[in-house]
Amino acid sequence: MPSVLGNDIDFKFFVDSFNSKNIRHFRGYKKQNAYKGQDETPDNIVKFNEINDYIHPFYNYFEIVDWGEIIVSWVTELDFDKEVTSELILKDKITEENLIVDRLASDILNEFHNIDLEPDFAERLYYVACAKIGRAQLTNLSFYCDILDTCNKKNLAQQLEIHINRHIENSINYHQIRISIDDFYSFGRKENDRFYNFTVNKIAKYKYKNISSNTISSIFLDFHKHSRRTWNSNDKEVLELIDKDILREIIWINTDVFLGNRKLFIHSILLHPSFNDIEGKRETIRLWILELLQEKIKHNPNSEPSIKMWLDNTNNLTENLT
Repeated sequence: MPSVLGNDIDFKFFVDSFNSKNIRHFRGYKKQNAYKGQDETPDNIVKFNEINDYIHPFYNYFEIVDWGEIIVSWVTELDFDKEVTSELILKDKITEENLIVDRLASDILNEFHNIDLEPDFAERLYYVACAKIGRAQLTNLSFYCDILDTCNKKNLAQQLEIHINRHIENSINYHQIRISIDDFYSFGRKENDRFYNFTVNKIAKYKYKNISSNTISSIFLDFHKHSRRTWNSNDKEVLELIDKDILREIIWINTDVFLGNRKLFIHSILLHPSFNDIEGKRETIRLWILELLQEKIKHNPNSEPSIKMWLDNTNNLTENLT
């Protein structure tokens, strides 16, 4: 550690503070403290800020993760975790393979625009296009299909289109709650794009099934953590499936430094804009919450004063939901 930080900051404190498990707590201290009204900053936060201020000009959000963790283990234990090291090597290998594919794609497109094509141009383009599925924009993949068609390689164009359609379907099924057409066309689409209508139709036809409390709570948490300013229009389809049992799990989840107090989180649940488009759902949610709070009082009578004052102040969660 740089001597400028002083003798009271050692390497162990540096590692413990900036590792991926603890750093959110340290960086979230100010936000957490806003709810507590605490004036005195703990000594470990002061030390953390000293280190962070020193590192910041070189690295905005430094964190010990991936290879950083391996290097720390080498320094502190004179040993390394072979399994983790192998995973990171594989991760780097995949990144290098992607870079190679990107360079090939750039070379092939230059060849195309220089109107001097080699005999195996279509086959090389097909290989690169398949390798870029999942990373390239659909508008670009559609363009690759158009080129193959123009090269009289309709069989390759059709095969490529099949692979891309399968990727779109898998993406919609995997990313259940956050998928929208903007996730596929974040930079807009070009005229006659092959995959736009296919993607819109697949999203529209997809039906959510077996939604877990974690899935629904993530919607409310995102809305709450972003100061109730950000939400996804597709949340409506998921929130329609919420029931009292799922709601029970959601309102009693463990709070963290980014969540604030539970009352404000429950306010955010009731204020979620998606309920504007689901007739009667907001009122149903409110009544369920009141019932769940009575359950809480029954199981822990000590909670009654806090709950009673809260409900009196909000007129049973109909007013002052700030």
